[in-house]
Amino acid sequence: MNNANKVRRLSSIMTRCCEICIIVLPLSVIWFWLNIDQNISSLSIAKPTVLLDMQYIQSYQIILGWLISMTTTIVLLYGLWHIRLLFKHFNTGIFFSQEVARHLYIFSLTLFVSALLKPISTALLSLLLTMGNPYGEKSLVIEFGAYEVSLLFIAGTLMVITWILKEGQKLVTENKEFI
Repeated sequence: MNNANKVRRLSSIMTRCCEICIIVLPLSVIWFWLNIDQNISSLSIAKPTVLLDMQYIQSYQIILGWLISMTTTIVLLYGLWHIRLLFKHFNTGIFFSQEVARHLYIFSLTLFVSALLKPISTALLSLLLTMGNPYGEKSLVIEFGAYEVSLLFIAGTLMVITWILKEGQKLVTENKEFI
């Protein structure tokens, strides 16, 4: 099996995986917030020093928490949509084009934005879900760790690859016009 066939085969699988994630991801966020009383301990802000107690959390806080979570999710869904389109191009044998570069660039940009949104959403959620707590039990959690740094490096790498693809495409176009 040559590399082009391997790319097509894996791209077909990745397209399906993206489609599944596009459906499952928002549904899981909705399910999580509808069942927040059972899931509260799995929040990233759930730390021994942070009091997360459902008796202090109002319905409007749950709705706002869901909106904060969905904001980050929508950014990721937009990226998944574009990487799905990229894999569809690969599946049809289109490996180098402005469209391919554009989809890869948008995906890398959404990774970059989601890496920056994660600490912001964590901070907002910690404030939101502890604001009804008794005096002295409110918390502000700010997280920026290896996961976010990794995402930033991956996003930066993909952006550079995208710019290289665009430059290569320009050279191909110039060569065609020159001949």
